[in-house]
Amino acid sequence: MEILRDHKKVDYIDGKRITEEEYFAIIPKGLMIKYYFTDGITKKKIVILSKDTNYEMSVNNNNNETKTMLDKNKLMDELLSRKELHFAAKLMAVANKKITGAIEGGAKRGRSRSRSRSKSKERTKPKKGNSKDKKVVKK
Repeated sequence: MEILRDHKKVDYIDGKRITEEEYFAIIPKGLMIKYYFTDGITKKKIVILSKDTNYEMSVNNNNNETKTMLDKNKLMDELLSRKELHFAAKLMAVANKKITGAIEGGAKRGRSRSRSRSKSKERTKPKKGNSKDKKVVKK
């Protein structure tokens, strides 16, 4: 499981506690998106889970729950149309690359470009600093 975003914000305005949570993670079955908001009077919770090639979106507004199944295109439309889910729309491109990479066997590893230099024990130049009078001679 890889969490791409886990953001919680709690404010107190006029004695009311306002909580807003955003969560976006890649899970073994696909991805999971959660949004939660409450201000003491209203509660809103949106959860999107991967189900095979489709996505199940459940929206809970003050205990009125609706569930819908979405394909990938409808999911993107839904993320862009809801102001509170814009964070997920931005992360979908990153998630798609990571999910398809995991299905295809992961990212290809490039060759190492580290350059290890062997340091010789002999020095041709004197060290800089306080020891200007000393000379190091090759053996």
